[in-house]
Amino acid sequence: MNTTNNFPKELVTKLIEQDLIYYRFLRRLDWVGLTVSDAYTLMLEDLVYELMGIEQHPEMERIYDDYMKLARRVTDINRRGKKPEVLAEEIYKYLYGVRKDAG
Repeated sequence: MNTTNNFPKELVTKLIEQDLIYYRFLRRLDWVGLTVSDAYTLMLEDLVYELMGIEQHPEMERIYDDYMKLARRVTDINRRGKKPEVLAEEIYKYLYGVRKDAG
């Protein structure tokens, strides 16, 4: 799928938001001592990278690390952090900037 020049911002932002909600869920399970196998990972960030046309970016490892650093800022059980929809927009802007730098 090559949508490098025409990707739907609303769809990508919603996918990021859903990824953040799932990430927060997994963190909460971990806090109570339950570990989820990688087999249950949704890998939504891979779809986001593909939709934005950056899946082959030469600095993909750094981009993934930055994505995860941002994801960790999602609202936790004590209501600290950012709401998923707010953080999804922030992550989208970061990825869009990476995309523009590569293009």
